[in-house]
Amino acid sequence: MNILVTGSAGFIGAPLAYDLLKMGHRVIGIDSYINSNPEKTLKLEINFKNKFKFFKLDLSSNIEILDSVFNEHKPDLVIHLAALKSVQESIINPDLYLINNIESTRNIIKIMKLHGCKKIIYSSSAAVYGNQDIQPIMENAVCRPISPYAESKLACEELIKDTANQGQIDGISLRYFNPIGSHSSNLFKEQLIRKTGTIMQEIVKVALKKNKFLKIYGNSYSTKDGTCERDFIHIDDLLGAHLKSIDFINSFEGYDVYNVGTGNPITILNLIKSFIKYNKLLINYKFINDRPGDIASNYADITKINKKMRWKSKKGLKEMVIDSWIPYSLEE
Repeated sequence: MNILVTGSAGFIGAPLAYDLLKMGHRVIGIDSYINSNPEKTLKLEINFKNKFKFFKLDLSSNIEILDSVFNEHKPDLVIHLAALKSVQESIINPDLYLINNIESTRNIIKIMKLHGCKKIIYSSSAAVYGNQDIQPIMENAVCRPISPYAESKLACEELIKDTANQGQIDGISLRYFNPIGSHSSNLFKEQLIRKTGTIMQEIVKVALKKNKFLKIYGNSYSTKDGTCERDFIHIDDLLGAHLKSIDFINSFEGYDVYNVGTGNPITILNLIKSFIKYNKLLINYKFINDRPGDIASNYADITKINKKMRWKSKKGLKEMVIDSWIPYSLEE
């Protein structure tokens, strides 16, 4: 297949492109490098000279270039991962998130319709659920996004759903929970940013002595140890869900949404202690006040994806924390 991967230089996009190329697909990558850099693109170009084509563009504004990419490469399927993704940054700058993420998706759909490309797999987020009293969360829960980032992801889902309901495209939204770890090739690692990143980015920064200690936001939540709990999933398992989705969408019509997680809640403190234990590293941490936009508990009911696509996660917490450190330890 010709598969267009937006956000192809990202934490998930680059290893997904790698797996697809290894399977024999042709991949057209698009990235603006707002959240990434050319390093992962170069690795894909070196390993797959004839099968991988890359275009640097901002999907929210470069619709003419996107049109020419479709015209030249005629993708059969779009895997749409590109988005601004920081909850905290979205609270500070909501318009940026709402405009960028929604317009990017609107433009993708517009060009897909123009060129008769029918299939899209959308990278959504468990953040769309907000605070839910009933855990684990099922896909039919009423979404209550509590950040502009989450609002933008839900709005993009709705755009795809509306277009699919009109019979113009077929779409699947994958609601990711919390991907961590690293790709089995060890070629790709998550880019560490100066500003506050994901919890695993922050743990790694302390392990690399870039930061003196780790901030844990809040320790009085109604969880096992008072810290927030999340459904962490190994990136290799998440990529496996995409591969299953590709097989599924080829014979699927309409629109549907699927949780992608393990179904097991892990507290932030448990994650940190496991990282320390299995990597034999010292991580200094201290508790500070909780922050707006954070959700106490958030984990997936994965019955639907297991039943419909025969997918479930395989890797546990030990593998997640060891593999999160491997790409950085290789440089130590």
